Amino acid sequence: MKRSLSLSILFAASLWLAPLSAGASGSFGPGSGVMSNASANYARGKAIVFRELVCRTCPIQKSGFGRERAKGLLESLASALQPGSAAPEDTAVKSLCQGQAGSCAAKLKQVRYYLQRRYRLAGS
Repeated sequence: MKRSLSLSILFAASLWLAPLSAGASGSFGPGSGVMSNASANYARGKAIVFRELVCRTCPIQKSGFGRERAKGLLESLASALQPGSAAPEDTAVKSLCQGQAGSCAAKLKQVRYYLQRRYRLAGS
């Protein structure tokens, strides 16, 4: 009797404390609303890459996208971000900026940040 009462109290206490301990795990993700600027840029850059650059109907096929292609794309992004540069020659970079003059530079910087971090490429 005493044992079952003790187990019941422990069980009830664990149910009561479970929601409190779940919030203290220390992990933050996209759903928590607490991301550093670097994490946010990486996540946005990755989303842009795989929604607009690398997909079945995108300028770059997934099977053709690796470290070397990422390096070439990074060089194209660097030249496109130069002040007073001409239109980018890389068709993938051109596709990012079609009809979005205002947000183009921000997108290019986020993609550049993602590629640099993901493939450990030196900043161009």
